[in-house]
Amino acid sequence: MERNQLIVICVCIIVCVTVICASIVIVNNNNSKNDDSQANVVQNNTNGSNIGNNGSTSTSSAGSGLELNSASFYSDGNPDTGESVTLNFANGNYLDDVYVTVWYYRDGGALNSPSEQSYKLSNDLAFEAVDNTPMPEYPDSARIKVRYNGVVNYYDFSLETRTGTQTLSP
Repeated sequence: MERNQLIVICVCIIVCVTVICASIVIVNNNNSKNDDSQANVVQNNTNGSNIGNNGSTSTSSAGSGLELNSASFYSDGNPDTGESVTLNFANGNYLDDVYVTVWYYRDGGALNSPSEQSYKLSNDLAFEAVDNTPMPEYPDSARIKVRYNGVVNYYDFSLETRTGTQTLSP
């Protein structure tokens, strides 16, 4: 009789632990899927000229996000190699994880279908995000989503349709 009670207690403990672990996994999955729908989002839109300060920014007010100093877009002229952008930040910590998505557009039409990528901040608080999607024409605008410490920032840029590097400030 005593042995049966011990088996029942062990089975109950195993079931409880399994239910708790499954609940934690489900909650974590829901949190990661809902990063874009955080409360306390404040949108600030500023438009400038095509030289220097030309981005518009939407930022979240919760936590401490990264402040983007500049974005250097590079096109090599080859439609098969995609685009790249080097992001330089004003704050952050060396080797912190930053999650970035970069969309490129031409005349309002999407040139790529990016997914969020993880990058590490270098000691100069920068990194290069490369999109290898073949693009048949130069993009005329880009939208960058930066997720850092649970805060999501969006930066929109107007680009010149040419080869070379364009360094822009938001």
